[in-house]
Amino acid sequence: MLDAIGCIHDAGGFVRAITSGQERPLTVAEYELFVRLLLNLYWAERKVSREDFLTRVLNRRGFMEVLEYERKRSQRFARPITAVSVDLDEFGAVNKRIGYREGDLVLVTVADTLKNTLREMDSIVRYGGDEFGILLPETDAPDAHLVTEKCERALIDKMRAHKWEVTFSIGVVTFKTARNTEEMIDMANKVMSNAKQNGKNRISHLAVD
Repeated sequence: MLDAIGCIHDAGGFVRAITSGQERPLTVAEYELFVRLLLNLYWAERKVSREDFLTRVLNRRGFMEVLEYERKRSQRFARPITAVSVDLDEFGAVNKRIGYREGDLVLVTVADTLKNTLREMDSIVRYGGDEFGILLPETDAPDAHLVTEKCERALIDKMRAHKWEVTFSIGVVTFKTARNTEEMIDMANKVMSNAKQNGKNRISHLAVD
């Protein structure tokens, strides 16, 4: 394969190599390597297309795929699920004061802190700007309280350690069983907006059947 200058599919659908200007079939070992390389490229491109370029958490596309999977699982097994919306309070003003490069570092630190605090089964999304979301499968209201309070403490500790004057408004909605994916996100965003309207730097919870 290292000597090959190209690979083609002939009319019969067989993969062939061109070496020194001559077309030839691949050996079994070469074909297996060829398939592995294609699969590695596929998974790498798939990951990039579903990942936020700055924070390396999910982007909206990737998150919606995970949310749809977990929604179906929640409904099938009648298991609770929690959607969380996280907004950085007054981040625009903070960003201008400390500079956009350090502002990006704030966002990366938020994402890394959430990743280090949450379970492996949980998912994090950056919708854009300073808006993040979290999906907590198999999580009822009492556990959602504990998890989000733990996240908030970890985030505030990181902000203080870096002397960043950033706080968080967090909306938490626990569903007895999952609903429509967009509805789940919208409800979490509305609860987060209520937290901001009631003074910011706080967590608002809602449990729905």
